[in-house]
Amino acid sequence: MLWWFSWLIAGLSTTGLIALWFGSAVKELEQSKESVDNAIRQIQLHLESSSQVWESSYKAAALHSLRVSGDIYQEAVKNYEAVRCKPLNRLPAFLLGYRAIPKEILGFVN
Repeated sequence: MLWWFSWLIAGLSTTGLIALWFGSAVKELEQSKESVDNAIRQIQLHLESSSQVWESSYKAAALHSLRVSGDIYQEAVKNYEAVRCKPLNRLPAFLLGYRAIPKEILGFVN
């Protein structure tokens, strides 16, 4: 009679542990994915502004800020890949659809 109670406690404990594991992994993955998304928005912003000043004397400054944005994007992608490939995050990342992000964005390669 008491065996079903032990199985119930074991099942609830396992479910809780898996929920905490996946919740922690999702939080970490979402933070790093958000930084990649912010870097993409920054590159788009700099591409738009550099196209406006392409023929002016601010061309060098616009190119420099675009290069810096590209560097920030690449670092954000490296961080995302490091988080995604951590041993504790591999299974949740695979099951929840967190895939690799390309190193180039919008045809812009740094």
